[in-house]
Amino acid sequence: MFRVDDSQLLASNGNLSHATAMSVFAIEELVKYRYLKDERTKADAARVAILKADGRIFGHGRRSHEFKINLAKQWKLIPDDAWEIHKGYWNSKYWGRPWWDTERVLDPKLRLESIFVDYDQELHVWINAPLVDAEKLRYANEPILKALKANQ
Repeated sequence: MFRVDDSQLLASNGNLSHATAMSVFAIEELVKYRYLKDERTKADAARVAILKADGRIFGHGRRSHEFKINLAKQWKLIPDDAWEIHKGYWNSKYWGRPWWDTERVLDPKLRLESIFVDYDQELHVWINAPLVDAEKLRYANEPILKALKANQ
């Protein structure tokens, strides 16, 4: 299981890209836990022995990761202002994708960009991991850590 304190450890050692990925994994796992706990409570109240769950909670179907992130936002698992972990900027002296720095929010796309290295064949450059603000990532991790520890 992915743990958000692993994210904190990675961030403290300077590996913000993998720390970011671990944070998104932790959010998704926390959502899965809460979703299944809520569904079990409903099933128990209805005296139903078999729990039925949306397959996206287990990664089945289209856009399953987005489904979990949207539930996390709906349930306010982390504060609204904690989702943005890097403010974007643009330098008007340059034009083109490598010169634009865009806003970063905790989501499945950022998780993938944070784990994998990619090569832009058109520009002939390696694409670095997205920029992340370490303090904003720590701020986003605090409520996740608290919720995970409360449910151990």
